[in-house]
Amino acid sequence: MALPCIWRLWVASILLSGTLSLGCQRLVTQNAATLQKLKPMLQRSRSVLDCVTSIRTPLILPLSLLDLTANLTVEGKRLAIRQTVDQVNQIFSHKLSTTPWNPTQLEEFRGLLYQQLEELNECVGEPASDSGNQRIHQYFQKLKEFLELERYSACAWKLVGKQIRSSLQKIPAIVGKSLK
Repeated sequence: MALPCIWRLWVASILLSGTLSLGCQRLVTQNAATLQKLKPMLQRSRSVLDCVTSIRTPLILPLSLLDLTANLTVEGKRLAIRQTVDQVNQIFSHKLSTTPWNPTQLEEFRGLLYQQLEELNECVGEPASDSGNQRIHQYFQKLKEFLELERYSACAWKLVGKQIRSSLQKIPAIVGKSLK
């Protein structure tokens, strides 16, 4: 019983040390909380396989955030993480009445996203309007277009939610790679 507890403390300390190297102390913790809130939302709605067969628009390939940030400086990684969270926040700010998720859980998720974005703004600063990675912007623009083309259907939200979860799951790894 003590072994799982020690394992969790070790993992937390590794993640926290990576976060401290980026200068954003609460980022990994907030990201984990955001993902934890998103997980049950995605599990309770229709299955992905059911959704894939019901959509009309071609699926969007996931963004390889790890590859995209591999050769960036620590500052570049911070900006890429901030841009990713900002883009996710923008997606979850429109046409939410058609999502298949519990409104209370959705608002809690959005609150966590906002907190994460505020933390990133503190450690990275407000971005210039022309700053940002073009590939990240294009990827999230495609997700927004996908939602529009699919008329913000429950299945479209489910598929976009899976893509977003994948992107958010990469943040701790990006933070950890900044140590090398």
